[in-house]
Amino acid sequence: MKQWKYFAELIFILFLISLIGFFCQSDQKKIVFEKERIMYQEKIQSAVDRLDMKVAELRAIAEEQPEDNQQLLTVATELELLGERLNQKLGELNNVSVGDWEETRSEIDQMMIEMEERLRQAEQLRQQIRSG
Repeated sequence: MKQWKYFAELIFILFLISLIGFFCQSDQKKIVFEKERIMYQEKIQSAVDRLDMKVAELRAIAEEQPEDNQQLLTVATELELLGERLNQKLGELNNVSVGDWEETRSEIDQMMIEMEERLRQAEQLRQQIRSG
């Protein structure tokens, strides 16, 4: 009978050890998630700041050169809308769960690619207007 008691205690101890290991692994995933989430928050904030500066620059050029006003204002408005979407995503990051992180990160990456493309187009337009 004592052997069964020791065997049961051994099984219980092994169960506790595996449970502790599981929670430690979960905590590690959570730590990695939090680091990435904070990194993406900073990345988005930096992107929004860049967009704001570009919008201000385009609006200033539009005031200087009224003949190219409409095209510049259209691009500036598109950049503002993208900035609003990024700000919205920034607000949502605080409520993202570990399970939804991959999808959210993918959405952010797509928005950042779109932002870079829009900024490139805006810069080309700015140079075109300045030179022409």
